[in-house]
Amino acid sequence: MNKKSIIASSHLDRHNHRIMPSALEQMRDIINGEKAVQLSFEHNTTMPPLGQIKNAETYIADDGETMLIVEQSYFDESFIIQSEEGEDLYVERLKEGGRPFNSIEYEELGSIEVSVDITNLGNQPDSVEKFKNSIESEVDYDFDLSEFGRKSEIPDPQILIKLTPEIVAYLLGLTFLFKFSEKLGEKFGELSSNDISKFYKFVSVTARKTAAVVIPKLRPVTYVIQILGEINIELVIVTRNPDDVAKAIQKDSLRSVSDKIKSLMKLADAQKIQFLFNEKGEWEFNYMLTGNGEVIGTPKAFDNRTKFINSTISSARLENPE
Repeated sequence: MNKKSIIASSHLDRHNHRIMPSALEQMRDIINGEKAVQLSFEHNTTMPPLGQIKNAETYIADDGETMLIVEQSYFDESFIIQSEEGEDLYVERLKEGGRPFNSIEYEELGSIEVSVDITNLGNQPDSVEKFKNSIESEVDYDFDLSEFGRKSEIPDPQILIKLTPEIVAYLLGLTFLFKFSEKLGEKFGELSSNDISKFYKFVSVTARKTAAVVIPKLRPVTYVIQILGEINIELVIVTRNPDDVAKAIQKDSLRSVSDKIKSLMKLADAQKIQFLFNEKGEWEFNYMLTGNGEVIGTPKAFDNRTKFINSTISSARLENPE
């Protein structure tokens, strides 16, 4: 099913931000590129995408503002396959054929990078700098801080922590995710116990500082640990307790993740694999994106997506009755 929608404009938005026409044109060119932008719902990173966005156009509206209109292609074919371990997995794709997703990045980071949504920090000019200073006041660790934006009114708190290859090698042993795997093995050997201790302290402090300052206050925080190798790996912890984050990425806790990644790579041309830290304190596979534009995930992942969409729509109707 295809649907035409206006997804952005140069009008002033509810966060008092304006997208310049030149930026909208860049967005148009990205959408029309070789790789596809995924169609998601309410910026919820734990939900499998619903399809792909394509055929973007910009035009000038009657009020002189620039509009970006796209075609939303919803997955229209689904079936079940079995994993190497014998579990049922759902597959969704476009009958006409999909493109690889453009959300996949390859980055050999020299230092850890933390990304925050400035709206969750209060949307003030100095919010990001204050947040960085608060972390640096408690831990001496080399990291970069950047920001990203989402167009929800006040999106649920989310923070991204992108790991360096050396830390990935220590935590998961998956050196093959990076192009310089032999050199990475040598660098991993140079990590001292003090380096590892400082890393875990940095993660703990960052999680605690995030939980203390983000809004809305009553919502759990989504911590996304990202590995930007030739296959992207996301480790997602959704919690109100910041202490859960460092516990979740202890080396022993991640052994099952390494094994599952290797298993899933045999199943399909994996581009991105996401895991969730569940209420039992265990990592579970959620979904993955493939090189031909498919999404493969657990029945639970797709069931949660349906529940989330229905719940969001019901809440909107209660707030805005006809």
